[in-house]
Amino acid sequence: EPEYYKEEHKNIFRQMWSSSKTVFHNKQLLLLMIASLIMLAFGETAHNLKPIFFEFKNIPIEYFGLVFGVTFALSSLGHYLSYRIAEKIGDKLTLILSAITFPLFLFLSTLVGGFSSMALLVITSIPFGLRNPILGHLLNVEIESSKRATILSINNLLGRLGMAIGGPFIG
Repeated sequence: EPEYYKEEHKNIFRQMWSSSKTVFHNKQLLLLMIASLIMLAFGETAHNLKPIFFEFKNIPIEYFGLVFGVTFALSSLGHYLSYRIAEKIGDKLTLILSAITFPLFLFLSTLVGGFSSMALLVITSIPFGLRNPILGHLLNVEIESSKRATILSINNLLGRLGMAIGGPFIG
């Protein structure tokens, strides 16, 4: 980290205001935060609604634990592969690929029945896992050190807001 001037005030509202101005004046940062909001809204909401979806698709409840275990394993695989894929095709293309494949597999899972729908829905966890490390890296690159914690908190808050707003539309 390069040296930077550290403000000595303890006014949290001044820090929040300054960080918010940074977000709104940086187009790249604003786009990353909006993308994060949308992707987290759809990804987490779809994940939380899996049991209802599987019940609708007549998948026995005995498989739910296995499905969630495989889901987390594939998400971890996406996290693990994200650096290698981003090195080969670039950060932005990896995010675009993730943003396209996630809803594609989600949509395809609604068109088929039984275990095929389960497999397609579980596969969505790979692009979900791919994008999180890349988004985190790009956000860290765009944010100066003195405002990083506050802006990442704002990003997290926006993601939760996206889940609260997106949930009723998806579910």
